[in-house]
Amino acid sequence: MIGFSYILASVGCSIAIAHLLKLARNKELSIIPILTVNYFTAALISGAQIEDFEVIYSAEPTTLLFALVTGALFIINFFLYSFSLHNNGVGVSVAAMRLSLVLPVIVSLFWYKEFVSTFNYVGIIIVFIALILLLPKMKGAAIQKRFSYSLILLFVLNGLVDVLLKVYEQEYNANLPKEAFLALIFLSAFILGTGYMVIKDSISFNKKHVLYGVLVGIVNLYSSYFILLALEMLEGALVFSLTNILNVLLGTLLGIFYWKDVLSRNQIIGLITAVIAIVLLIF
Repeated sequence: MIGFSYILASVGCSIAIAHLLKLARNKELSIIPILTVNYFTAALISGAQIEDFEVIYSAEPTTLLFALVTGALFIINFFLYSFSLHNNGVGVSVAAMRLSLVLPVIVSLFWYKEFVSTFNYVGIIIVFIALILLLPKMKGAAIQKRFSYSLILLFVLNGLVDVLLKVYEQEYNANLPKEAFLALIFLSAFILGTGYMVIKDSISFNKKHVLYGVLVGIVNLYSSYFILLALEMLEGALVFSLTNILNVLLGTLLGIFYWKDVLSRNQIIGLITAVIAIVLLIF
């Protein structure tokens, strides 16, 4: 049950991220400064939890490079996520991003040969059905196509990030503790975000940027941290499937009741299907 508690904690943090980014977009705040502060905050907190920095100095170059590349993908994925939240809505954006679970699930089941029960297998299949139902219908207008492209990119990048977390848990965990790995990820993302602002000559922070950045940084850190803890106790296919479908379900409910998103009939059926999938995944 502890593993499932970590999943719930990670989901809660992920929903908080979506809500905060949506609020920031609605207040017309620039996202890059917020993301930069967010990663600085996350790197600072995770770095403070490192007991011995020697683990970083003694880590193999490939391990460090792996962490830095993961960090770069983190901030690119986050920027795209904030764009989609503003233009496509909370529920749709979360659903599109969570469809990416196919990538880490495939890696967990077929590369790392993980075992899951028959109920879990059925639940994983139903997860994909639910997520497809939750996606919006795209019209032919150019602006709609642009939004649909952002959803596809979100799917690919988020799936790749989840795969890298699974690879870390399997391949690099023994060489680099979670706290050090996360600190390097977030430090890399912070450097990339800062570099982008320098190149664009757009370094500009105000109190709201700092406030939102710190809040997002805290929940962002623990969203990833709780996932890594869950992966130590449960099979990756189960962790990613349950995490994704809970994110979709709660994100959609947040979109309906707070942001007043309107759902189609298929999306309503998708919500019901999502609940069925969750029940099957926890057995």
